[in-house]
Amino acid sequence: MRIDLSKKNWLSATVDAELAGYDPAAARLRLPAELRVQDADGPDLEARSRLLVLRSLRRRIEGPEGSHPDEAFLSPIQGHIGLVLDLALLQTGSFEPTQRRAELATFFAAMTGDLSAALDADPAEYDELDDAPVRRALLRAGEVLKKRCFPSSDPVRGLPLYPCTLSVQRRLLARIAIGYYAKGRLDKETTRRQVEAASRELALLAEMLAGMFTLGDPLDEQRRRTWRRQVTRLGLQKLDERELLARVEAPRSPASLSRVVLPAAAPTYLEHLALADVAAPAPSPQRTAWVEALAAATQVTPDQLVELRARAAAIHADYRHLFEPSGDGADLSPANWEDAADEMLEKVSQAVADNLDAVVAELKETGSVSGLIAKAAAGHPLGADEKRRVKVILIDLAKAVPALAIFAAPGGMLLLPLLAKLLPFDVLPSAWSREGKPARAAARAARDKS
Repeated sequence: MRIDLSKKNWLSATVDAELAGYDPAAARLRLPAELRVQDADGPDLEARSRLLVLRSLRRRIEGPEGSHPDEAFLSPIQGHIGLVLDLALLQTGSFEPTQRRAELATFFAAMTGDLSAALDADPAEYDELDDAPVRRALLRAGEVLKKRCFPSSDPVRGLPLYPCTLSVQRRLLARIAIGYYAKGRLDKETTRRQVEAASRELALLAEMLAGMFTLGDPLDEQRRRTWRRQVTRLGLQKLDERELLARVEAPRSPASLSRVVLPAAAPTYLEHLALADVAAPAPSPQRTAWVEALAAATQVTPDQLVELRARAAAIHADYRHLFEPSGDGADLSPANWEDAADEMLEKVSQAVADNLDAVVAELKETGSVSGLIAKAAAGHPLGADEKRRVKVILIDLAKAVPALAIFAAPGGMLLLPLLAKLLPFDVLPSAWSREGKPARAAARAARDKS
């Protein structure tokens, strides 16, 4: 089945296609005996699930036929779905397509940071499955995934972030799924912490890559702009993005970075860095020395580093196409990237980030206007009086932060979704992003009290 990425429901169509083609009996046979069979003397269920995740990360991803960009983008997403279906089979022993579809919607929404949509779609919250919140969750998650990961490559002279993004996504999705099946529902606070941890991991990887790839190759203006736009594409938590945008031009040293890397996580970071080094167009003694310095600082032995490099070389043989760049890094046009890479939006985003405290304070003082911004960002039309109220506040905001005068200019209302996206989640009310039946609203209220 050919998936049309131009349609908003592309993720829903992909999930449906994978569910239709999933054979639980064949899936069980694909699993090694140590994962398929519960052994009292063997690994427990959680350990077997984690081994399944590791196998998924090591599994070869075939390059797209004829280098078709849609197939290159969809292949890892299909891998995400396949892993979740295998985890569900391992943990529950059953396969019920409608239930799995709702769970996948829950997991994808959570992975992309939309906990509101994830909780609404969670089938464990309701006695009877409702497809409406499931469709909404898949639509929203699909939109976010396309913005972050399409096209499925990094630009020429950009940082090799795309393979890191796929790895972090898959491991986050797996952690969410494993926790879900262990508890029988999505736990909001646990999931929030998992999303935040994945954001920090990706931000740290990006900073490490920036440190590696500035050695012996000074950061010129074109690369600086390309790297910054790559960072905004990652979909990090706002504080992580603000910090990374500052650090990408002046990364910390291996010794400094080692102080924020947990010892157990060091091999994972180093394997990513070794993989990026192997995939680079030309060898660099400076990059190699940088990786060795980080390994020494994180107490990874030379023998362990040799093993990680050998594994990285083997992985690169299977994933080579993920490192093939597209474009020249100068033309980040909507055809290749996303409109948010536009210079004006970048400047506005940076202005909000640099003056976040002032913006938040101003909006909190205005009370109900924050609700109007959320309403407009959710796509609901504002009345004439509401528009005037918002306009007055935006003009006051521009006085406090002159760089935000664009919001008060003619057509500035169109940028409200961007402003809403840049603000902390607790500034804007969630009512406009939580449509649904009264029964679901009551269920949410009861859930929030628990």
